[in-house]
Amino acid sequence: MSEEQEIVSVKVNQKSVFKVKDFYSFVFELVNSQGFDIFEKVFKKDGNDTVFEWDCYNWVDDYVKLKIWLKCSIRGAERVKVKRQGIAESMEKASVEIKIKGKIITDWNDRWEANPLVKFLKGLYDKYLFKPSFEQYKKTVTDNVYLIENEIKSFFELPRFM
Repeated sequence: MSEEQEIVSVKVNQKSVFKVKDFYSFVFELVNSQGFDIFEKVFKKDGNDTVFEWDCYNWVDDYVKLKIWLKCSIRGAERVKVKRQGIAESMEKASVEIKIKGKIITDWNDRWEANPLVKFLKGLYDKYLFKPSFEQYKKTVTDNVYLIENEIKSFFELPRFM
């Protein structure tokens, strides 16, 4: 049976002026550029509110896959006119909440649960041989989540941390 372990969780709250369509495209390209395949679970546009939720996967091998769960809620989007470099532009002013979780999923295709001997060998593998690899995967997932968080903050021109 596959096991999913949460490694890191971050949250970004911001009230800003931006284009919702541009933000959606930015986040999509950002996550995709990190080598993750994006599966959209939810996309709802209800009046001035937009919500989207993604499961993003990076298949490392037959035993491990990395997962980034991302949920974005855009609330109260209202049209505003802004001047950028002397040119009038139409944008939206809204509150944005983004939640990102990084996870590691092991035995994702349930090959190691076939019989008791293989299940026992899986336990030994996880406990003794897989530990150094698991630490590397933890670092990879953490780095990816923090990179996505920092790039989203830079989209809104918020202070970044490294």
